[in-house]
Amino acid sequence: MDSSTKTDYKVHAFICTSCQHKKTDGTYTDPEQTADLRNRIKKWAIEKFGKSQIRVNSSGCLGQCEHGISCAIYPQNKWLLGLSPQDDFRVQEVLEKLMND
Repeated sequence: MDSSTKTDYKVHAFICTSCQHKKTDGTYTDPEQTADLRNRIKKWAIEKFGKSQIRVNSSGCLGQCEHGISCAIYPQNKWLLGLSPQDDFRVQEVLEKLMND
């Protein structure tokens, strides 16, 4: 894609797949669980809105490690912090709201 190509994504979500969720027993989730969270959200987004409207990407560190798994959403400049591997419905609710605004 050259720099003159414009994308028409309404929402672009970046989910940090290098951070982990600290469980109540003090241990941390496996990094594969974070990647699975992102994969479930991406699959849902494609099924619900198609590939041309919303994009969900893995991201390296977003600088919010003290909050656990984080998700940055653009161009709305929204953050979801402290996600756990089971929070795909929480992210889906936010993305759906942003898509319908």
